[in-house]
Amino acid sequence: MTPDISTSISLRHLKVVLCLAEVGNVTKASHLLLRSRTAVSKSLRDLERQIATKIFNRASSGFDPTDEGNALLTRAKVISDIFSRLSKSYQLTHKRPKKINNIPLFTMDIATKRLVQLALLSNTESIEAAAQLGKLSTSAIYKSINELENTLDIPLFARLPNGRIIPVGFGEVLCQQVKLVLSQLRHIVDDIKTIRGQHDGLLRIGSLPSMQSYVLPVALAKLAKTHPEISIHVDTRPYPEMEKDLLSGELDVIIGGTRSGVNTDGLKTEVLAEDQVYVVAGAHHPLAKKNAVTKEDLNDVTWVFPVSGTPAREVFTKRLNESGVYPEKIWIESVSITSLRGILMSSEAVMMGTKYQTHYEQTQGFLTLLPFPLDRDNWPLGLTLHKDAPPPKSLDFYLKCHREALEDVQSGVTLDSHGQKFHSIAT
Repeated sequence: MTPDISTSISLRHLKVVLCLAEVGNVTKASHLLLRSRTAVSKSLRDLERQIATKIFNRASSGFDPTDEGNALLTRAKVISDIFSRLSKSYQLTHKRPKKINNIPLFTMDIATKRLVQLALLSNTESIEAAAQLGKLSTSAIYKSINELENTLDIPLFARLPNGRIIPVGFGEVLCQQVKLVLSQLRHIVDDIKTIRGQHDGLLRIGSLPSMQSYVLPVALAKLAKTHPEISIHVDTRPYPEMEKDLLSGELDVIIGGTRSGVNTDGLKTEVLAEDQVYVVAGAHHPLAKKNAVTKEDLNDVTWVFPVSGTPAREVFTKRLNESGVYPEKIWIESVSITSLRGILMSSEAVMMGTKYQTHYEQTQGFLTLLPFPLDRDNWPLGLTLHKDAPPPKSLDFYLKCHREALEDVQSGVTLDSHGQKFHSIAT
């Protein structure tokens, strides 16, 4: 299989494979799909040849999926469900929707390359840039979008005064779900490689500040030793932006502090550990010299906070309010622990921080924990995943390393520059 094979996997072929797995018979499949027996058999052969994989063992009872076939079928079913949800969204959006069975987009009869064009235009917001990235002509992009809009009888994109072309209305939903389909096609290729013992896929991780300072770097270092072939892309943008990419399959996971109510918007969380929340200041801060800091002290200082809309901002504000602290002097908002550390070291501002987030800074004496007991100082840490689209298998290998890194911090262990462990701060 070539590295870019996923973008040429035919949705029509996947539809045939799903039908064969369900009915176990070429004749029945041909009747259900309204195709000839020859066409059904050819679709199966073409797909097996394309991915260099035997999908079914032929048996007297019908079609028995191989291990690789089961992996492919799992992703194909996810893709089928995505198109089913899309069709329902279209029917709810359009006042006079056309018949779903007459629209190739919803019946998995659309060419994958047209989905790629949609995703490119959505990401670049430019016909010219999309054409350049896709190695296509601008007229091909225009034609593809116009045909789809005419078929659906609904506008999908709008041009802004500054020239940007953005998805609108149902187009926003469509582009998000199309990207999710393309991610599942990529995972088909990676899943098959994993079954064969090859672990060279791409894992895309969104990391919140609580993980960026210690846990994530240590986990990645461990992964590089156990599975050096896996490529990693790390995203550290604000949570709302990463959440959007997770929903569209352009991120595989977000790690860090969990967010209340996340299970209601197409995402799910898994708690891996408990972090502890503290009020943190530079080691030189006047309040660091006190045996006990009061809520009056904290109501009178200047604060540095995570940006609005992030899980950290939500949790930190709630924990402070529960303890009678209502920060009014919020000086700077930032998601960068590097920036926050520098700000605290060079000013008398304070912030909320966690054990994992400020592990190195405490160990090296840059920051200190102020003696102010919060009424509730716990914060669940974990994963945020797409509820309906399984992540790549490479995530399992990363999570093993991630859990080991969490255990290191919980036991008061730090790694030196040579990767050797030594005990640091007490927990």
